[in-house]
Order: sequence, then C-alpha cells, then structure tokens
Amino acid sequence: MAYILLRSNLDELVLLEFRDRPVILNYETIAGITGLSERLRFGFAEPLVCWPRENNPGEISWYAEGESQFRQITLFPAEERETLLRDLATEIIRLRQSVLMAGTSDIHLLDFALIIPGAEAIFTDGDRFVLAPWGAMAGREKGLKLSDRAVDFGKSFLGQLLEQETSPVMDRHESVKIDKSDPFEVTEPPASRGVFKQDISSVAGQEMPFPEVSVAAVSYDGQLPMSGASSVVLHILAFISFFLLTLWAALTVIGRSHGFGVDFPVIGRYFGAGLPS
Repeated sequence: MAYILLRSNLDELVLLEFRDRPVILNYETIAGITGLSERLRFGFAEPLVCWPRENNPGEISWYAEGESQFRQITLFPAEERETLLRDLATEIIRLRQSVLMAGTSDIHLLDFALIIPGAEAIFTDGDRFVLAPWGAMAGREKGLKLSDRAVDFGKSFLGQLLEQETSPVMDRHESVKIDKSDPFEVTEPPASRGVFKQDISSVAGQEMPFPEVSVAAVSYDGQLPMSGASSVVLHILAFISFFLLTLWAALTVIGRSHGFGVDFPVIGRYFGAGLPS
C-alpha cells in the first residue's frame, strides 16, 4: 500500500534534467534499475508532480510503498544515524556495482537521481531506505527551476558519503598502525661497512648476536692485487737472475769449446788476460 511520504514545494527545489527531461519523470526506468540488485534495501519514492498554474507554485507528492512508517534520518540519535548512513552507503554501492556490471548507460541517469538536497531527503524505518526528494537540489527562487548543467555526483551529499565508506580503513582509524612490509624482503648491508650484522633471538629468549663476517676483496682471476714497489723489485730480481744464468751458460759453452771446464774462481783471469786461442 502506497502512502504520501512527503510533499515538496517546487519553489524549494531545482529539478535536474537528463537528456532534456526532468530526472523525476524517469521514475519507471529508475525503479527498473533498482531491481537489478537482489534484496536491495534502498529505493526512490514515487513522485506525483503538480506543475505550477497561475497562483499555484506547484508541488511534488512523494509516495512510499509498504506498511512501515519511514522517518527522516536526521530525527535519529547521532550514533544511530551514523550507523544508518553507513548501511545506506553500502546499499548504494551495491546498486551502482550492479548497474555497472549490467553494462548499460543507466549509471549516468542513476547518478543524477542520487542528487538530493541534503540528509533530510533520506527516510528510513531502521532497515530500509527511501529518498525523497531526489534528482533535485535545494532552491530559493520562486517558480519552477530546471537545470541541465552537468552535476558532479562525487561532490554531492551521497557522493561524499560513498567516498568516506570506500576510503582505506587507515583514514578512519589513524591510531591503528598496520605493518605492510614484505616479510620476505632482503635488506642489504651498507656497502661502506663491508660487514653484515644481524641480531637474532634464541628459543630461550636470550639475545645472540650474529657473528660478524668480513667481506674480503677478491678478484675474478684468483690473484691478490700487488703494490707498485713490490712489482718493480720482483722485475729487477728476475732480470738479475736471468742475466746470471745467461752469463753462466755462455761461459760454459766457451769453456767446453776450448777443452776446459768452467771454474768460477778463475773466471776473472779470462776477463783480465783474454781467452786462449
């Protein structure tokens, strides 16, 4: 059974237009949209418009279905009102998701319909929700007022309510700190230290420092680097050894060719007197 939920004076509203037609005249389409979501506890009051005539400013009668007596959500206590608003946001999110999954363009019409003057346009019986008026903004000037300008749903009353409910939990509970670091992430030690340090706890609860391991410089060819001075000394010693071995071999060959062996104590004699012919 339908009953009048609210009467709105047209002087108090600015009716939004969708495709050159007041949004409220698309009630049947919008009612079909709400049917896309099963067990939805949210709906739009059916409007019956009395257009302005001469001295009559015109009004809209909003009808609700059912036997429940809806009340404006602003009449509920603050804590209960906050809970009800969260429930309403959940229902609207479900409805919008159903429309998006249907793949139709009705989401634009729905967003226009969800524009309301304020919280006083939300009615509830504590379980279900009905909007009246909807598809309209608050107006002050007399007479019928229509608006075909684009309206940002995200900045509307219900749009901001949905944004609050879909924001991260940390935004509403800043005192709760959640560590989201990767437990498998490996942290490299500072390169300037060359030492890896880590503290671990034993099963008994005692602190056991991890042994320090020095990182030595290792070249890819397996040889340790050599200083410049040491390299020069080794080259000189190698040259002297090579020279002495060459001299010894030459004297040995000369001595054998003349029929005598090489006697190092008397080598100086040959250098002084010359070699025998």
